[in-house]
Amino acid sequence: MASISRAPRSDAARNRAKLLTAATELFRENASALSVEEVAQRAGVGVGTFYRNFPTKSALLEALIVREIDALSAVAEQGAVAEQGRNEGNGLAEFITATFRVSRFNGDLTVALEGEGTGFGEEVIAASARLREHAGRLLADAQRAGDVRPDIRLEDVLALLRAAYSTTRSPESGERIARVIIDGLRARP
Repeated sequence: MASISRAPRSDAARNRAKLLTAATELFRENASALSVEEVAQRAGVGVGTFYRNFPTKSALLEALIVREIDALSAVAEQGAVAEQGRNEGNGLAEFITATFRVSRFNGDLTVALEGEGTGFGEEVIAASARLREHAGRLLADAQRAGDVRPDIRLEDVLALLRAAYSTTRSPESGERIARVIIDGLRARP
């Protein structure tokens, strides 16, 4: 007999959102001290509710990573839609700048997940694929418009971003580095 997939109840969806918000707050406060009990307490739910939503702490960390990747993917997707019909590379610039806003948090989440002894699961891999698709579309649109050098490939942009935000220590330096990357990608007359 095939099982029917149903949307989560509204209270279950609210509890999951509360857990993710609480985990984000606690992780930003002290990544190394994140515990299931603290997350449940901050969210105002029981530990059982935590485990109904996230069978392990690793599952929680993966959900946080997916949420961050999906937020970046939405920036890239919106930029690609806005770019159609315009001759501006602003969507790509906005995407690059946005990556620096979340890069430190994502890096810390990745380190924490590695510390749990697990790799990325299917949801993280799927979210990353969506992000690459949207970012690739943004780059192609900016190149068609003549705003970005035609010799640049998506892998180049992603390598630049990974290298830059792995060493960026402050939001201010991240913004400066983002501007340098954006300037370096511009097509020259």
